[in-house]
Amino acid sequence: MTKTFAFILVIILMPFLGAAQLSDLKLWTGLALEKDLSKKIKTSVEIEQRLNNNISSFDRLLIEPAISYQISNNWSVELIHRLWYQKTRQHNYEMHNRISLGASYGKKLSDFKLDIGSKLQLGLPDKNEDNFYTSKNLVSRNNIRLSYAIFGSRFTPFIKYELFTSLKRFEPKNYQWRFFAGTNFYINQDARLRLFYALEHEFNVANPLNSSIFGISLQYSL
Repeated sequence: MTKTFAFILVIILMPFLGAAQLSDLKLWTGLALEKDLSKKIKTSVEIEQRLNNNISSFDRLLIEPAISYQISNNWSVELIHRLWYQKTRQHNYEMHNRISLGASYGKKLSDFKLDIGSKLQLGLPDKNEDNFYTSKNLVSRNNIRLSYAIFGSRFTPFIKYELFTSLKRFEPKNYQWRFFAGTNFYINQDARLRLFYALEHEFNVANPLNSSIFGISLQYSL
């Protein structure tokens, strides 16, 4: 009970701990569909819309198909393609593509589950050499996630930390982190609702942003 209380307390307090000096408020809404092709192979596609400028402006719309392979009980690999339509800082609209290859390790610790993941993402060639994305077209993303299955409840709260590292010219440079706190709510055995709050902090870049993000997505297994 002490661990449960501490975990829930962290989730409740995180928005207040990071509320100072925020420069933007964002909203992410999404829908994800998943399908098991076999016991080891799973496919998915996610559609997400993101709003920024204090939830007053369209930021981007993304479509992300993926396929994953379960190597063992703990290890899996995943190939992801992201296509998105984005509003630039010059108020134009552009299409972008990137591919990602990731590996993750998951381990159950009683009612807790620990997940550690690493992903390498590569932005595909783009004609707009001065846009925001091309300066980070080769990126390493590493994350750690802890979730807790509340006995007898449909809620599974979680916290997650993610670090972004630019590998442009193969010179590693950390430039952003995100901290998530939220919960999955299992509607039934096929559908779950994910609610979260996140802090996003940029550094080592020109004009860094510190953003507050609210997110909601529906995930459905076909």
